[in-house]
Amino acid sequence: QKESAEQLMDATEKEISRNLSAMEMEESTLVMANVQNALNVRAEADGNSTIVGSIKPGEVFEVYDVVNGFAKIKYNTKSGFAYVSIKYIKEIE
Repeated sequence: QKESAEQLMDATEKEISRNLSAMEMEESTLVMANVQNALNVRAEADGNSTIVGSIKPGEVFEVYDVVNGFAKIKYNTKSGFAYVSIKYIKEIE
């Protein structure tokens, strides 16, 4: 029985959230961009939010939180953070 994309996203979000909650607030989980071209980096945790940059395929970065299916990452924005869809990241073990 195949899992739907939504079920996989939920499982990924739960796994990352579980790993994050097991750590201190300032710690993070290492992930990799699991895309062929580029991963859009957004200003907010919303697929319609402004794209503020992109991450190259295979690039490794840190996730600090997961909000509504989006991973909060450190990024060169005014707030110092931005978001990427968890559908396109893979946790590094």
